[in-house]
Amino acid sequence: MDNLRTRLYSRPPLSDSEILSYIIRGKPLRDANAADQNALANALLAYSISQSTPLTSKLTELSGLDEIGLEAEEGVETLGFTLGKYITPRLYARYGIGVIDKLSKVFLQYQLSDKLYLETESGQGQSVDLMYRSR
Repeated sequence: MDNLRTRLYSRPPLSDSEILSYIIRGKPLRDANAADQNALANALLAYSISQSTPLTSKLTELSGLDEIGLEAEEGVETLGFTLGKYITPRLYARYGIGVIDKLSKVFLQYQLSDKLYLETESGQGQSVDLMYRSR
């Protein structure tokens, strides 16, 4: 189950973007307006990130880091590359840099107890949060 991959295909053969356009909108890419194009870009980005999982898993294993990945919080313009590592069993650090905007951010999470975490993020803005998780 760890090696599941999705693949888009069609008859006649079409590009991934064109296939997603038909799946999401039911019509070809050439008929897309600005809102449709943004939705399609986000869908294609999500699909692309899902396809990178085997590569990032292997890189994580080889590098000794706990996380290497791509993430997009709000669409293509927020696409970022992330690296993360547990410094201690209770302290996790992640660094991210934007692929498009080149903005960087640092995230730290410290486990205070089984259910209580202190999280801080610094980048374009700064935040400190006390998080309670009921597992």
